[in-house]
Amino acid sequence: VPKGAMADVLGSQASTSPALAAIRAGEEFPTRVGVKVQDGCNNACTYCIVHVARGRATSRPSEEIIAEVRELACAGVREIVLTGIDISSYGKDIGLSLKDLILALSDVDKRIRLGSFEMNIIDDGLLNALKGLRHFCPHFHLSLQSGSDEVLRTMNRHYKTKDYLERVRLIRKYFPLAGITTDVIVGFPTETDKEFLISKEFVKSVEFSDRRYPMAISYNKLWKLLIDRKMSKADLRRAAGIAPNTMTKLNRDEEVTLETLGKICGVLRVNVGDIVDIFPEYQEEEKEENV
Repeated sequence: VPKGAMADVLGSQASTSPALAAIRAGEEFPTRVGVKVQDGCNNACTYCIVHVARGRATSRPSEEIIAEVRELACAGVREIVLTGIDISSYGKDIGLSLKDLILALSDVDKRIRLGSFEMNIIDDGLLNALKGLRHFCPHFHLSLQSGSDEVLRTMNRHYKTKDYLERVRLIRKYFPLAGITTDVIVGFPTETDKEFLISKEFVKSVEFSDRRYPMAISYNKLWKLLIDRKMSKADLRRAAGIAPNTMTKLNRDEEVTLETLGKICGVLRVNVGDIVDIFPEYQEEEKEENV
């Protein structure tokens, strides 16, 4: 979006927004635009003032959101992020749900990403809806805040760590290479040293994606990982349960299924999400050069 222009996400008609009409997309402009689907929050976490500052959760009518998303897509925007204060609560005040909104966007031929949301809405229905999107970006930012059940209770977070872990496992059932990130508060008032260590160990057990060193692993890097771990291709094949003929494909830049790559990641202890599908923003025309 050009400087000084912002999409009108809370207006009565997205299609009449002058800022939306001014959006320019392409190589020289950002390709990701946020669409705010709701505002406010009905939670009352003890560390947060948002529910007071923003008021009760209020959802935008789905037809407005759909119209804005389609206009953005037509304008050339390549990625649309559904965002809000608490998108988990979308639709509760208007008889809908986030799943309903996702289903209504299933024919949009652009990348769609979700902003941060609470884990309590994750179920088979929502994940199936997300898989139905043409180009869903499988990144899930699920607020955890603490890995200690006692601290979560003091924070007025309405779940336990076992509930959180169950949702993470469900996500990975549908999206084996999903990127899963979170927020954690340390030093919360009343948190003891023991509770801090419990939280630390829980975070380790979830195996969140490492955002400090994002990378895409090539097959050359894969073999370097094998060397670093003093493993042969046969060792990797046996540990991952991969058929022998699959390993020969890795020698020849041929397509390998995401399931196979997921197994390799598991054996090599590579972070979930390190190997990803790449969506090129544009393709430069090949120029003939005299050699």
